[in-house]
Amino acid sequence: MRQIFAGVALLVPLAAAAQGHIVVSSDDRWQQFVCPDGRMVSMQLDAVVGTARVIDSGTMKRTLFRAVDPVAAKGLAGTRYVAGQLTLTLLPGEIAWHQRPLAAMRCPAVAAGPGVLTGTATYLQRMALPPGSRLTVTLADVSLADAPMKVVATTEVRPGLNQVPLHWLIRYDPAKVPPRGMTWAVSARLVDAQGKLRFITDTRVHVIEDAAAPKPVELVMVAVGR
Repeated sequence: MRQIFAGVALLVPLAAAAQGHIVVSSDDRWQQFVCPDGRMVSMQLDAVVGTARVIDSGTMKRTLFRAVDPVAAKGLAGTRYVAGQLTLTLLPGEIAWHQRPLAAMRCPAVAAGPGVLTGTATYLQRMALPPGSRLTVTLADVSLADAPMKVVATTEVRPGLNQVPLHWLIRYDPAKVPPRGMTWAVSARLVDAQGKLRFITDTRVHVIEDAAAPKPVELVMVAVGR
């Protein structure tokens, strides 16, 4: 089981992303992106020389990507960077991550402000994920103790060869953040290729206490009896 990556996050303003730009920090901070297979890609752009330093949480290796067209590499959407079998393309508010011969993935940026909740899901057992695993993370209203939870949003992670901790990102409508006296919680469940439940969170993790800047959440799952 690998260690959780503790990188320095750059929260990407949504307004800048909407203009078709990926923000290039002037003080060498890192931007982070969460991919559908549970990896986190941390990227540091150098628009002057046309390079991108990247740390992939799946391998924990630091890789130097070079722009296909260094002259045009100004941190704009559409710029492509390559490193061996890997291609990274900047898109508005996200990146396309392509590791040949696998299909490309779109990885959204960890964005500042309300409407985005991020975190990791892991377990304490020293064992690999079952082949073909699928992780589902659910954000729900659990205010009423004697009523079923009301699902607000979900996301699914298909880790492939990646191992825990798996990174996840959920988007929600900030206008629906519960008022005082109501509670939102996040939970996770992991099934194998046959759909059999293998791991699940057994406690409620309350979230979005600060709706303007929700904090990352670490979910620890327990094994389900066989």
